[in-house]
Amino acid sequence: MQLSKTERLLLANQFHIRAQLEPDQAAEFGNIAEALERGYEAEYSFDYILEGLSEKECRFVNDVLDMFEGLRASLAALKDKSGLTAENIRYRGFDGNGETAHMAYSRYLVETLGKWDDAGIKDHNSHSVSIPRYETMLAKFVGHGSSFNLTADQIKDVIRM
Repeated sequence: MQLSKTERLLLANQFHIRAQLEPDQAAEFGNIAEALERGYEAEYSFDYILEGLSEKECRFVNDVLDMFEGLRASLAALKDKSGLTAENIRYRGFDGNGETAHMAYSRYLVETLGKWDDAGIKDHNSHSVSIPRYETMLAKFVGHGSSFNLTADQIKDVIRM
């Protein structure tokens, strides 16, 4: 990663501060600071810093989580579940490889901010591409009024069962 001397100096200073604040990781932070100060690009990486999501992409993740909450609430309210189970409507997350920022934002919303905490979401990595499926599901969910009182047939339509 190409950084200017000023950027390297600022980051090195941050790592020196972290070394003081987190003594158990002082050696690691000191090594990173030294690599930054000397410009050893192969020795510092910020791959863990994601590109981020636009406001539209963030809304999409929120809408997906809302949809699954709506499906869950609708299923719970049905007297005749018509063969539907909680597994049929379980949120499976986003692909950790190709949809990493979406997965990370989902995790942030649920685990850090505590949203949808009663939805029983345990995993955010679907291990397969999910966005196209969720776009289709959301269109159907919205078409049914984004309701938390869907019928069994409407739930089946949303999940394509």
